[in-house]
Amino acid sequence: MRLTTWLALLSVFVSPVAVLTGAGCTCPLVAYHEGLLLHLGSFSTPAAYRVDIEAEGEMASLQYSVVAGQGVQCPDTCNSILEHVAMETVSLDGPDGLIVKVARREGNPGPERVTVRVFRDEALLTEETLVPHYKTEHPDGFSCGERVFADETVAVP
Repeated sequence: MRLTTWLALLSVFVSPVAVLTGAGCTCPLVAYHEGLLLHLGSFSTPAAYRVDIEAEGEMASLQYSVVAGQGVQCPDTCNSILEHVAMETVSLDGPDGLIVKVARREGNPGPERVTVRVFRDEALLTEETLVPHYKTEHPDGFSCGERVFADETVAVP
């Protein structure tokens, strides 16, 4: 086989990662989450769920449902872009359960304080106010930029 055929075949099976090379550095262009990652665990009881998230004086309601044998679904609104913050469902039913990212649209990556309320069939399951502990890391080395993030867990019974 010709080399060009092998390269084309290889590009199909290898996950796409671009590399930025500059003055003495090589930085992969991998997207890392910035802001606050809310870990809400696994929703297993078949029902309609609502997650209300308040941050920076704004509130969004994200809707989910659990259907027996099908796991967590997003039937309606599972992302929200407000004036100051954006909320994005990162994982519905992965090994870490439901994960929602909360990030400021401008300035610092995440809110200083967030209140989370989780409802199942309109009954309040839990309410927590969190002050996230942000970390700064350089996942690809200091010359490749930094990532500012926090991981917080909300205990949902």
